[in-house]
Amino acid sequence: MRMGGQFLRSYLATAGDAAFLPQGQSNLHLVLTTFLLDQTIVELGQVLEAWSDMPESEQERSGLSSLLRNIGWLLENPVYPEKEIQT
Repeated sequence: MRMGGQFLRSYLATAGDAAFLPQGQSNLHLVLTTFLLDQTIVELGQVLEAWSDMPESEQERSGLSSLLRNIGWLLENPVYPEKEIQT
């Protein structure tokens, strides 16, 4: 199990039926996917800002291509909490 899945499972087990959690799997899925996409976009903005200041020879070695691959992976593999929290 990935570390994120273990954290999510423990968090949801601890929170139980707390009112601050989204109700239903589809709502939880939406919140988690939106959060991950938001974090990725923030990181992309930071990388692009740093990338634009780099000499062209260093741009190829930057983490931009890796980050773009991660975005592509996230879009192809959305987070489904029910898969992450299964034991």
